[in-house]
Amino acid sequence: MGEEIIFELDTKEALEILKAMSIVREDTNIKLTKDGIMTRIMDDGHFTMYEMHLTRDLFYTYNVDTEKTVAFSVKNILKTIKTKEGVITFEINDKIKASIKGDSIQVYEFPILKEGLDELTILPPINFNSEISLEVETEIIRKAIACFKPYYYSLGPFYITINDTLEMSLYDKYKMFINVIFDNSQIVFHKKPKARNEFEFAYMSYVLFSMLNVNLAPIVKMEFRLDGILKISYELRDQSVFTYYLTPLVPRTEYSLNPIFS
Repeated sequence: MGEEIIFELDTKEALEILKAMSIVREDTNIKLTKDGIMTRIMDDGHFTMYEMHLTRDLFYTYNVDTEKTVAFSVKNILKTIKTKEGVITFEINDKIKASIKGDSIQVYEFPILKEGLDELTILPPINFNSEISLEVETEIIRKAIACFKPYYYSLGPFYITINDTLEMSLYDKYKMFINVIFDNSQIVFHKKPKARNEFEFAYMSYVLFSMLNVNLAPIVKMEFRLDGILKISYELRDQSVFTYYLTPLVPRTEYSLNPIFS
């Protein structure tokens, strides 16, 4: 049977983390250690990726004595668990057991994936030298993203332009132009463009909308490499971090994609 692994977290927070994971792919592989949970997983096309470090202090209870790697369907858990109330306890042995304690106790069981794990390799650490770095309150970003809600699944590109401030814009399928310009007071720049007066790249609209619409932390940090690869970071409680990487559409006029990492 093996040694049982147990960790416990607020249900709403646990589901928000799982929702954030599902944006890149519907299944995942996580490494459980005595210090916490980590993973780095890429999508099938190598265009998007997320990196997650959850420290043991994030959890109400965390009992992992022996390091273990576990693969499971994120989509299956999100599809099954509807309530966001109470506290959720995960017990992992030969399967995943999730117990939610609220007004009543709800118990669910999920299988551990055994096959088809080639694309679920946990990747090595990433070198990311940012050309631009800025922070915005998550609530402000989510309100801006809400302006684009009718066009979430537009086939057109989503542009991010940075000069003295941050600007987001989109052409919908009818070629109508929608844009949001942030007030300077809403942005905290850590690095501004140096090599050019204006920095602009285009991204897949529905993917970027989803990544900026998660509710993991009060602040979202956005960093851009010179080639346009975008890093989106959320610092959770207790030094836990959830990070996305997204490749730009290149060239912008053709809406094509290059892999983020080959």
